[in-house]
Amino acid sequence: MSEDISLKILEDREKRSEFVLNCLNEYSVCTIKANYPSEDKNNYIAWALVGIFEKVFENNIDGLLEIADKLILDGFDGRCIVYSFDKKYDCNILKNIGINIEENHELGRYIDIDVYDYDTKKALSRGLLRKCILCSDYAIVCARNKKHDINEIIDKIEFDVKRFFEIEIKKLINYSCMIELNLKYKFGLVTPYHPHKDMDYNMMVKAYQTLIYPFLEMFSLGFELDSLDELNKHLHLEGKRAEYLMYKETKGVNCYKGLIFLLGMFLGGVGYSIKNQRPLKEVLKELNKDILSEYEDETIQTFGAKSYREYGFLGARGEAYNGFINVFKNCDKLNNYSDLELYRLLINLVRDVDDTVLLKRSGSMEKYKYYKNLISNVNYNDLEDIQLKTLECERNDISIGGCADIFVITVFFSLFKKNFRIEGLF
Repeated sequence: MSEDISLKILEDREKRSEFVLNCLNEYSVCTIKANYPSEDKNNYIAWALVGIFEKVFENNIDGLLEIADKLILDGFDGRCIVYSFDKKYDCNILKNIGINIEENHELGRYIDIDVYDYDTKKALSRGLLRKCILCSDYAIVCARNKKHDINEIIDKIEFDVKRFFEIEIKKLINYSCMIELNLKYKFGLVTPYHPHKDMDYNMMVKAYQTLIYPFLEMFSLGFELDSLDELNKHLHLEGKRAEYLMYKETKGVNCYKGLIFLLGMFLGGVGYSIKNQRPLKEVLKELNKDILSEYEDETIQTFGAKSYREYGFLGARGEAYNGFINVFKNCDKLNNYSDLELYRLLINLVRDVDDTVLLKRSGSMEKYKYYKNLISNVNYNDLEDIQLKTLECERNDISIGGCADIFVITVFFSLFKKNFRIEGLF
């Protein structure tokens, strides 16, 4: 580590210590900071760790302790979250929560949760020596003896953090797809009670399960590739592989081609955003900046391309081109994922999204506008009205498959943000 960087890190540690001491004049304090052995304390791994454990810590204290104040400090020593708590609270409760997280969370070894007592103005001791991440010895012994190469330690941390994201994303994709499939009245979409002529609920479940690992690969591509142009190219290639797997599972039935494209682009953008510490909205817009250009080619005769040229109809590509604006607009409105919230989301998407599936099923622009208005004007609080409009759509073979894809991504991103809060990115 260079002398200049070392000095700046030490200066920032002193500033943080002074800030904590000032807070201790009124409160007890808890800090969260990545335990990352590199001179670059602000890289994506350190930021991601703080973002992960911000949510883990707050979930653990929810209902037990009330946060009086919260501040994020950034500097050469890395990001640090400083929580202030009323001095009436027993700091041992806070410390035990912190130790439990550090000892039992799969990434807990890579985070430091320190608690400072209002009365003593000192940090509480954890009372336990932490184990090395590479061997069974104590970390302090390995550090003192320089037992491991620092790059080996960093590689281990990066591998574990990326694997953690992949495991959690797999769960969230599964949950999001099942929320959409199990919603009972959906204006012609497949449900456990309403099949289409060529697909049913069980086929849809098998189809999305086949796509889980290609989706995880698309997220990984965002981590691995430095250029957004290269990422776009590789996401399209991975999308083709995903389509092949889907068609093989469904024997040629298109269950999720739109979702493959949209969620694939979104996941690639999420991976890139985390790795490069760039705002996700900015990444998605740049990633898809040329996505409509091939629709200008008259030789492309897909329904989506022809609709774009004839009506200026944007469809799924328009959602990507516009940076998934409808996902960002709606994701924070979801709290408990009740049927009421989900119906509101679906109706709002029908109102705001150019749905190529609905246009194709309607047979004309006139009929498309009729069904779009029919669904958009449904009162999401009125289950009877939702049911009646759904029955009309089902009788006329109407479906809103494009909106269903955005619905899944919106639920996914809402859940993702509730699990990982990385300030400045999402």
